[in-house]
Amino acid sequence: MKTQADLRSDFVMPRAKINGFFDEFPWLQNFYRQYQSDQHKFNGLIDQIYVSGVEPALLEQRPELLGYDEDDDYLCCEKIWLLDKFGSVVAFKTWDLVCEKRFIWFGKKFYRNVDVLQEGLVEPNECVNDALHRLRDSANEVYFILSYFDVNKAVIIYRPPKEMSIMKVIKYKRKLNLENARLEIRAECNAIDAEFISSMGFPEDLLTY
Repeated sequence: MKTQADLRSDFVMPRAKINGFFDEFPWLQNFYRQYQSDQHKFNGLIDQIYVSGVEPALLEQRPELLGYDEDDDYLCCEKIWLLDKFGSVVAFKTWDLVCEKRFIWFGKKFYRNVDVLQEGLVEPNECVNDALHRLRDSANEVYFILSYFDVNKAVIIYRPPKEMSIMKVIKYKRKLNLENARLEIRAECNAIDAEFISSMGFPEDLLTY
């Protein structure tokens, strides 16, 4: 699985190949234009584009953090978005209960519901799994994960197999990894038993594990 840490900041991909990626993923051009005007989200040009598969390790990935500003806020150059199959940022509205007063210094407290928009942008203090958890059931709508790092001017599109969501792929690969781990443990146990039986001079047919 490719990450921004694997890339060189001085590499510039041929423009023809970059245009080929825009043709392969038509939504990428619109996405870039939408966020390019916001320097806090998508600042700079695109010199590199890559496509990577989806692995369970992607869940633990956090945005690359370069340091802090004077107010100790995060200066995070990598941005990671969770996108649906059309390349739109996955989001849903929820609500929160807020306690307020009609006047600052006096008056009774009252509570009201406030709409809160949960957006599929991975925050600097969370990992991809945290962002998916925030999206609740909407996490099943995530089909692409897009990373942009303005140091490398690079885009990485994490893409599952066709017609599969990110969550389905991760669940399948977790199950496969667990089955492989069980097979390895069983093989190690068999080897221990075989070594013991051989050292004791017992017939090999006693190995029934």
